[in-house]
Amino acid sequence: MIIAEKKIRAIEIDILKCFYCPVPKNGSTSFKHLNFFLNYNQMFKDTKISEIIHIHTLYPSQRYMKPYNSLQAHFKLNFLNYHSLFTTRDPIERFISGFNDRVLFHNKLELNYSSNFDKLNFFFDNFDKLLLENMDINWHFATQHSFLDIYKKRYKKITFIKLNQIREYLLNNTKGLLKNRVVKFYDNEEYYFNSSKSRKIHSQIKIEDLNDEQKHFINIFYKKDFSLNL
Repeated sequence: MIIAEKKIRAIEIDILKCFYCPVPKNGSTSFKHLNFFLNYNQMFKDTKISEIIHIHTLYPSQRYMKPYNSLQAHFKLNFLNYHSLFTTRDPIERFISGFNDRVLFHNKLELNYSSNFDKLNFFFDNFDKLLLENMDINWHFATQHSFLDIYKKRYKKITFIKLNQIREYLLNNTKGLLKNRVVKFYDNEEYYFNSSKSRKIHSQIKIEDLNDEQKHFINIFYKKDFSLNL
């Protein structure tokens, strides 16, 4: 269950002829930066407004994003060769990215830890409770499949693409407008997405930090997500 279900909406990207379906920790922040660049021909971080608000505040605001219109979406998906783009990510990798970002970097558990507190084990031990009671954790750790189920109710012709294949997809579909400086999409050598942010985390976890029981838990909870990423 996604607590903030009303916030789930696709972002129309005309140049890609698609409705991009954001999923937390699946490259959605970078996609929003990309969409801003394609629409305004400048990087969001170079604008005055970036000094006031975050990119997530703009999307899905009405000012910078076309509001969802079922008739418009139906027309474009059926007659203008639009599609819905849904990125998938390896569930274990996504979990680690979420933990490094939301727990270690942003401390969304809002706890005062002692220096030797085992945050990882605490998170696994209380995962079900946190998922139900903490909106931020619920949003970032809900299954990819739960987001997909909601998008399917609104959008057709869904195209699935793995996060580690997204750079090539974008280079092939932005008609040369995507420059390397625009956005750093995914690094195969790392298990977190936003490398600039993660470098500020001194104790970020990696796959080898998970024990067999924790990996098994992820495999069970995100069982449907593994099939999406095949």
